[in-house]
Amino acid sequence: AGGVFVIEGEAGIGKSRLVKEIMDQASALGIVTYLGLGDVVEKENLYHAWQSIFRQLLDVDEFASTARDRPLKKIVRLLSNPEILLQ
Repeated sequence: AGGVFVIEGEAGIGKSRLVKEIMDQASALGIVTYLGLGDVVEKENLYHAWQSIFRQLLDVDEFASTARDRPLKKIVRLLSNPEILLQ
């Protein structure tokens, strides 16, 4: 089935190295992985860590401007700014 791992900790303790190792082992087993990252500057944006995951799942290039990507970019933009949904 599926699952989610949340890895958090102080800077410099090896989180990135651990994540890379887990993703490498998963890839070797044919398991698809997605990576979302937190950012202290974006801590007020509830969906910030999920934006990159949605981009990967929806195959959206953050910098693309093709007509095919516009609806998907709008979804990601809405998820990154939930206040828009409340208007």
